[in-house]
Amino acid sequence: MLLIGKVSKKFLLYILTIFSIVTILSLSSAPENFFNNNLINNSLYENILFFKSTLPIIIFITLILTTLKEFKNLLLTKNNFIFILFTFLILFQIIGTFSNSQNYIKNLYYLIPEINIMLISLFFVKIYNKKFLKFYFNSNLIIFFLIFLFFFIIYIQYYLLFDHNFYSVWGSIKNNEAVPRPTGMARLAIIFFAYFFCIYYLPKKKYLFFLIFFSYIIFAFQSRVVIISLLLITLIFILIREKYSIIKTLKYLILIFIIPFIISIAIDLSKKKILFNDIIASNKQYINFRFFNSEINSKNFSSNRMQDWQNILKKFDKKKVFGYGIHGDRILINQTASNGFVYSFVSGGYLAMITYCIICIYSIFLVNFALLKEKFNKYSWFASSMVIFFLIRSLVENSFTIISFDFIIFFLSIFYLEKIFFINRNLK
Repeated sequence: MLLIGKVSKKFLLYILTIFSIVTILSLSSAPENFFNNNLINNSLYENILFFKSTLPIIIFITLILTTLKEFKNLLLTKNNFIFILFTFLILFQIIGTFSNSQNYIKNLYYLIPEINIMLISLFFVKIYNKKFLKFYFNSNLIIFFLIFLFFFIIYIQYYLLFDHNFYSVWGSIKNNEAVPRPTGMARLAIIFFAYFFCIYYLPKKKYLFFLIFFSYIIFAFQSRVVIISLLLITLIFILIREKYSIIKTLKYLILIFIIPFIISIAIDLSKKKILFNDIIASNKQYINFRFFNSEINSKNFSSNRMQDWQNILKKFDKKKVFGYGIHGDRILINQTASNGFVYSFVSGGYLAMITYCIICIYSIFLVNFALLKEKFNKYSWFASSMVIFFLIRSLVENSFTIISFDFIIFFLSIFYLEKIFFINRNLK
């Protein structure tokens, strides 16, 4: 390979890792910030937003130019099915954006981080090395953890100031639109729960604290989908790992599911009594966990999502073969579709919808291979846990169908499982 032959692989590793980290940190950028380039008169914050929006474009141009030079070695690499599938998904959204007069060309900006991550992954295949992979994996995980820690500290500050639990306190946070919602915090927490669960597993008792802690965080933020995913992933992995032993499964469920739930309720009640001197018995919202709220379960468990899906399907012009383009759901109902299947349909039309279904089926196939056909491998199991989680999450959120933490983790997980599958198959 011409480029890698001239450039040290280790140096290229560092460059690609930096590109990946910058892309992650720039996820909340908007195209409007890119055009606000009056650097002299701008405030420091405005200049930061400008550079934050500009850097992904610079990375994009660098990767595209390099990829064009290395077309044969990169894009024509065998067994890049997940790359091809997501390329088509993005392509259909681009066509939908151009063909729809109600959409804006500037929205193409939101596809740049996705393409960056995909191309970075291709380059990593060419410099594959276990040490490189571990460095890249840990570097990105540290960035995700620092992001989580930064916002978790903000949540704690307001949690101690107001008579609310973690789920309810988001509404009291100043400028809360810049802070992840409780569901977003729970999503980050399950990443680290899965990391300690799959990388170190329970027999190493010194890591049990981290498992319980992040499980507690998930319960504290009360995301129903994340809690269901936590239970499902835990059950699947323990049953497979412990050879379907019911007794051991119950023991581990108590440790990492029941105990964190009790801790979450106990901390909320204790804070309410100690800091606000409230009578616990008169405050049922602290005792009635949101997940088991009967009113939500019977009347509005989906938080109006089903109504939104029906509205999108009713308003969708069936003649629009490629849909309404990027953020097409907001054109129809002025908010997100909250479903990966529906969003793919509305943003990229019929072909994008089919591509999304193929991605899901292909992902399940790779997870089945990693969990049932191969020996226990901490990295493949972690990747599998992320795929399971984001497939579940895509039922009630746009998830990996748009640029987000979801897409980055989901794509990298599938990309890794795919390489493992074809490498092992070729060896056999």
